[in-house]
Amino acid sequence: MARGLPARRAADEGARAVDVVAPLGRLKEGDFEPVLAELRALVTVLAPLPVRVILETGLLPPRAVVLGAGLAVAAGCDAVKTSTGFNGPGARPEDVTLLRAVVGDELGVKASGGIRSAEQARALIAAGASRIGASSSLLLLELSLAGQVQG
Repeated sequence: MARGLPARRAADEGARAVDVVAPLGRLKEGDFEPVLAELRALVTVLAPLPVRVILETGLLPPRAVVLGAGLAVAAGCDAVKTSTGFNGPGARPEDVTLLRAVVGDELGVKASGGIRSAEQARALIAAGASRIGASSSLLLLELSLAGQVQG
């Protein structure tokens, strides 16, 4: 539980949720037991705070994305996320569709990373995203509202 102590400290200092990047190498190798154990430990130590698992879907083959999402469900996490926004292509509709297919309605699916247009955000929502994470959220909202007023 290497990440448990910093995560608990963040919670103690007022965090309302904790996002954790899944160990990509282990997911690629199909080494699920340590990943599941770590996620379960985080969920336990952080309860009742939500734990969201970032899968960096653009860096993983689909089978590893499915494994990671399934482990998030089994561990009792609250959501899965496509990306940190720092690696790979970021959020893509096909990744959101795959995540939603695995987690169903049980977990949230947050599309994040590289979202730069209202059209892209709408496509991700249509693919199954329950949340959008974008550093330019206000701009996206303004563009969306402008499109509704003009169109």
